[in-house]
This record gives sequence, structure tokens and C-alpha cells, in this order.
Amino acid sequence: MHEPNDALAARAKAVITAHRDLRDVAGSVLQRGWASSEDAIVEFLLAAITQHRWWSERARLDVRFESMLEDRVAAAREVARAIGVETTPLQASDLVARVQALSYSPGVQSSDDRVGDNSYDRTTLLHRNHVTAGPPNVRRQLLNSRVISRIENVFGDWLEQNGYAVGRGMPDEAAAICNASQSK
Repeated sequence: MHEPNDALAARAKAVITAHRDLRDVAGSVLQRGWASSEDAIVEFLLAAITQHRWWSERARLDVRFESMLEDRVAAAREVARAIGVETTPLQASDLVARVQALSYSPGVQSSDDRVGDNSYDRTTLLHRNHVTAGPPNVRRQLLNSRVISRIENVFGDWLEQNGYAVGRGMPDEAAAICNASQSK
């Protein structure tokens, strides 16, 4: 997640964004200690989709996180095309292997207190285990059904618009939270 930044966006040769099932994001947030309560998780996710929306409106490409895990070579080729570089499958495969190797290089401590004791890679600036986050739907197993239901209720439209299946319960909560965040 990155705060909206007009100056950075203007300097960028290309903006590429990614999105992920918010239930898995919530599991990661909980696991990393960035939020510990249901309300804090919802606030984090609201900030994430707000920032994603801002950046994706300026992006050449928005990549689905799960597609990066399912076929890393195809995802690398898609990103390369978005920045004007054509690659063969072999070149993309080599690139994927190099990035994966970088994800294990010695890290540096982050000054971001949301990260706690986690470190990030000095080359890629990815948090440890970011590239190897595991298969989709694993992180959400850290959440109880009440939290999952609340995420689906609050963010169901976003989830559905991005191709994620949702089982809805209390739709009024979504409007209340969105209205409260807009009045801040």
C-alpha cells in the first residue's frame, strides 16, 4: 500500500498496481500485527482499497495477486508489456527466478512501526515472505467467520467487482462505514 502521491505518480514512467482478496489481506494484516481488532482490520482494508483505487486510476496495469501466484511467468510478461518490454517465456522465466532469489537476500530493519520485527528486502523492498506468501485463501484461515462475514458485508461490492465470490449478510453496515469514512 502506498499513500496517494501526485508528485510520485507524475515522475513514474509507469504505474502498476495489484489487488488481492481482502479476506487474505486481513489475514496477513492480523498475522503481521498491523491490526488486532475487527474494527482495525476494517479500517486498514478501507485505507487499502482507497489507496488502490487512487493508484489504479493512474496505472497501466492492475494485476490480480492470485494470477501472479498461479502463473508467475505470464504475470511477469504482462508487467513487462505494460512497461513496453516484450519478453519471451524463457526471458520471463529467468526474470521470475532472479526476483525470487532476490526475495531471500539479507534484509534491513524497517522504520515503519506497523512492521514490528519484520524486515524487508533491501533490493526489492518487499516484506519478508511477500513473494512467497503462499496460495490464495490461506491467510483468511486466520480469521473467524464473524470477521470474514463483516469483510464481505462491508466490502462485498469491491470483492465482486474484482472477481471474488461473496456470501453477504448485513449490507447496511457497508453504507454506514463508507459514510463515516467520507465524513472524516
